[in-house]
Amino acid sequence: MFRRIFNIVITIPVAIVLLIFMVANRQLVTLSLDPTTRETPFLAFQLPMFVVIFAALLVGIVAGGTLVWWKQGAYRKLARKEHRDAELWHKKADEARERADALDPKSPANANLAPGLEKLSRM
Repeated sequence: MFRRIFNIVITIPVAIVLLIFMVANRQLVTLSLDPTTRETPFLAFQLPMFVVIFAALLVGIVAGGTLVWWKQGAYRKLARKEHRDAELWHKKADEARERADALDPKSPANANLAPGLEKLSRM
């Protein structure tokens, strides 16, 4: 239901505005990648103006996303290390609990349980 409302309220008006923008900016512009010669550039393309604008927008989004992902790499690395440490400590705690239960099956952790439920407390 939310997706349908989102499509009606947001996506359709944005699509209409983009369509109007493309129709209004369909004149050809020359995109030159040769900074030395202005009259007869070596590498030049004639594209509709909206293609140039959308391409620049897309390059900016990809570059920004890549830089943010790269900057957050240290935090992702730290999170992986902390996750490994947490798994190690959980494993050590489980091993210590099993050793304690093996030494004293009537430990205070199991004393309050009804007979036969000690196994459930280990889960």
